Formats: sequence, structure tokens, C-alpha cells
Amino acid sequence: MFLFPDVVTGDSLPLTGGLAAACLFGVLLVKLMGDPDHNLRAYRIVLALEALGALLYFVPYVFGVQFSAVAPGSLGSISNWLVSGTNNNWAVGLAYVTTALFAIMGAIAVGYTLITGGRAEVPEATTAQ
Repeated sequence: MFLFPDVVTGDSLPLTGGLAAACLFGVLLVKLMGDPDHNLRAYRIVLALEALGALLYFVPYVFGVQFSAVAPGSLGSISNWLVSGTNNNWAVGLAYVTTALFAIMGAIAVGYTLITGGRAEVPEATTAQ
């Protein structure tokens, strides 16, 4: 939904919702290429991307989409700026940036899968009895 310029300009969506979706796609990419369950560095990357994605979605949603109906004065202009339907130039630009991020991460995922054959880099440790 955040990838299509006609949708983001026609609907009242959070302005940075597409970037939040790209953060969550980045989480999937890290989970594909790493092991966040057993690797502290990968876990921290996943946690940071999830937190950034939540921040990029919920702040414009709460202070933009929801607050725009009741925002007084100058807060109303800030609130309207955070909504894609009332800020078309930024919304379309961020839709194209989101599409580019998805394309880059998708190419990385395809390349990684073709190189590794879809197998995990390090096999799971088994216990010998």
C-alpha cells in the first residue's frame, strides 16, 4: 500500500509508513542471512530495526492521522504534515524511496539465496550421546 503513489496521496496514511515497512523487511533479511536467536550482533540489528520501524509508523499515525482531527492552531499544521493525504510531495517521494529500498533488499535476498542454495551457513549443533 505504501509503494503506490496514488494510494498514499489519496488516503490518510502515516507519512513514514513505507519506511517502517522497509525496516520490517530488513528484519526478514537479517533473519535470512544471520541467526538472531544465537548471534548477539544479529539480535541487536533486528531489535533496532523493529524499534525504528515502530517509531516510523506509530509517531506519524498517532500525532498525524489521529491527532489531525482535533489539533489546534500550529499543531494542526504539524499534524497535517505527518499525513500522506495532505502532504503529497513528501508522500510520493517517500513511496519511491520505499520502493527502491524494497528492490535493493529483495535483490540482496535473491542473491544470497542463489549463492547459498537456501541452506543455512552454519549447521545446527547436535548433541552426541
